[in-house]
Amino acid sequence: MRGALLAYVLLGGVLLGGTAGCVAPAQAKPASAGTAAVPTAAPTTTIVTRALPTPTPAVARPDKIRVELYEWSIATDPLEFPPGTYTVEVVNMGEKVHALTVTGAGGEEQTRRLKPGQSATLEVTFSGGEYDFWCPIGDHRDYGMMDFVTVIEDAAPQAYHSALDCCRLLLNSDVPYFEEFDNRPR
Repeated sequence: MRGALLAYVLLGGVLLGGTAGCVAPAQAKPASAGTAAVPTAAPTTTIVTRALPTPTPAVARPDKIRVELYEWSIATDPLEFPPGTYTVEVVNMGEKVHALTVTGAGGEEQTRRLKPGQSATLEVTFSGGEYDFWCPIGDHRDYGMMDFVTVIEDAAPQAYHSALDCCRLLLNSDVPYFEEFDNRPR
């Protein structure tokens, strides 16, 4: 299974522009009348590599955090940001009454109930870690009205994992890939 997965990852790298393992064939002298073609040099292998781009900071400080409430979903923008105090702008885009609760390291904050089209703001101080945004009305959370945001303490976190890092994680770990990167509470 892991061998097949590695093959897919490596094939994906080649399709995305990677060129590891390209072979340059040996050149042969053209044959003259009555003689066989003779290679002029032993076959060689040329490996072409490219450096990965330098990651740029993935998290900028937004002016505000916007949360839109729909029937059975929450859309939050941005999902990652640095620690600090933010204005959380909440808008009920749905057709039912909703509210927003923010739960995390700093405690819990909640808006009033919002009728369709209404909005509210919260001033929330976020420290590092993961925060849960959810609708506290009835069983709306059970229907999917929740979202997660991550407050990243590093000034310049990595913007991505390289394909090589992913291969190392898959090949050197018994933990399934999605659990390695998705540590949200279940």
